Amino acid sequence: MASKVSEIRPLEGENIPPSDDKDALTVPPVAVTDGVLKVESISRMWSGYGLALAWLGMILVAIAVSLNGLTISSFQPYALSEFGAHAMLAAITTLQNILNAAAKPFMAKLADVWGRCEAISLAVVFIVVGFIINASSHSLGQLASGQIFYAIGYIGIEFLQQVLTADTTTLENRSFFGSLILSPAIFTAWISAPIVSALVPEDWRWGYGMWAIIYPVISLPLLLSLWWHQRKLKPDVIGSNTASAAANDGHAFAGTRARLARIWTQFDPVGLVLFTASLVLILLPMTLATNIFHTWHSAAVISMIVLGGLCFVAFVVYELYVPRFPILSLRLAKNRTVAAGCMIDTFLFLSYYMWSSYLYSFFVVANAQSAKAATNIITSQGVATATWGLTISLLVKKTGNVKWVAVGGTAIKLIGGGLMLRYTVASASVTQIVFGQIVSGMGTGMISIVVQTAVQAVASHQDVASVTTLYESSRAVGAAVGTAISGAIWTTQLPRRLHQYLPATAQGNATAIASSFVVASSFAPGSPERVAINRSYEEVMHILMIVSLVLLVVPLFLALAMENIDLFEIDKKRTLVEQGNIIGAHNHSFKFWSTRRRTGDQPQNASETTA
Repeated sequence: MASKVSEIRPLEGENIPPSDDKDALTVPPVAVTDGVLKVESISRMWSGYGLALAWLGMILVAIAVSLNGLTISSFQPYALSEFGAHAMLAAITTLQNILNAAAKPFMAKLADVWGRCEAISLAVVFIVVGFIINASSHSLGQLASGQIFYAIGYIGIEFLQQVLTADTTTLENRSFFGSLILSPAIFTAWISAPIVSALVPEDWRWGYGMWAIIYPVISLPLLLSLWWHQRKLKPDVIGSNTASAAANDGHAFAGTRARLARIWTQFDPVGLVLFTASLVLILLPMTLATNIFHTWHSAAVISMIVLGGLCFVAFVVYELYVPRFPILSLRLAKNRTVAAGCMIDTFLFLSYYMWSSYLYSFFVVANAQSAKAATNIITSQGVATATWGLTISLLVKKTGNVKWVAVGGTAIKLIGGGLMLRYTVASASVTQIVFGQIVSGMGTGMISIVVQTAVQAVASHQDVASVTTLYESSRAVGAAVGTAISGAIWTTQLPRRLHQYLPATAQGNATAIASSFVVASSFAPGSPERVAINRSYEEVMHILMIVSLVLLVVPLFLALAMENIDLFEIDKKRTLVEQGNIIGAHNHSFKFWSTRRRTGDQPQNASETTA
């Protein structure tokens, strides 16, 4: 069996008896793709300087991703309002979240089949094209098309950062370095507000356009580091895998046809199409029902949702039984930690996106906050998430336990949701609002990184991208569903309440007010029109917050269902081949990141894992 080490990998932790799980599943081994062979070969070639340069590049990209995400969310309402389409904010965000969910399997496949460096390069190209289209858009359609390119590239960069973190760290260090990727939010939060206030409302186009210049420049150190190590690989590393796979798959032909057949097998395009179609057809009609079709009883809405449901059923059946390399490894969801972890993030993001799309508009209109103040309030949650996540990751590194951190995080998140419900009112002070945001952010910081680490702990290196895709796609689906539901509520309830509360003299402006938060905020504070607008905004936001709070109850029980995984035990069982020359490994100059519990432990021989 030793000759098959390069082709077959068991699930990490497969031979490790779980501490408290009597029903743990053994998942069959999987074949290794070309991109994974590349990164495994690179991991054995990392030098201390090379790894340091790669992580310097990762941090630079993380800064750009953080600042980009914080500013774009503030520019978007102004861009939509210029086209008289503020009510379409949820529809655009839903489309973006659908693409987020679909792009992650696509980028995971690129990373696994093509390589990490190539996938990141393509993501940067998508981002640049998207921002150029956004900056030059003159209609809602152009803006939406730019968002499509941007969403694919942005989520690709964000997702591949998590994959690279898994590639270059041991499990006990992964929570810390995963938190390190999120840590730029601690200071970018305070940089974003001045940038936004300097560019809105007139120069929002520059807010998009500047990123088309920044991203290619700031991603160079990371790309050069990956490219330099990748070019040192021997050509026969991937070539032998291709030839072996071709023989195993029964391909008698060679050359271009063999490569194309192998790419088709590894990419699973049928699964990707079914997955994307099911999300688009189910979720997008929910936000378009009112704005485009003007009714939920439209034949187009009903037929799209039914067809989407059929596509989803077909996707699940197809992925379970047909492809050798599925885009979502649903077999991994048979493990209770993977299933619980994915569902935790689904509900967390479903809850968050129930209100997040309209929170900035609410602060500017109902709370009469400036653009700078509203941005600062919103980013306070991201600061709390990054700060607390970094702190908690040190605890995880010390103890090796993730389950009870996740349980505590879900409980704190629930408390934060209650505070958000209490203080998201027109009369609340900035201090009260920020306090609710901070508590909520602390809960998120405890949950996100440790749950992802737990999910990755039960996967082999070949499955790291797949299980991360499953986890991240669950998050994106939750975000898309949450945005779709919030959009449906906002677009139906806000116009109804405006017609109910606006004075007779302003009834003719109800549509314009609902379509643009800039128009809504233009009425003088204290005027009858502004009082009616504030009341309408507050009542609709209250509905969204109640639904969000109810959804936060579910993750607490899911966290209790997770296995009590010991990261140290899993790391000790890993082979030298599997760990490579990565941060925290026994054989690397960064081994000082290992804890004392691992001192004296020796990696198993490769032959031991193939017996």
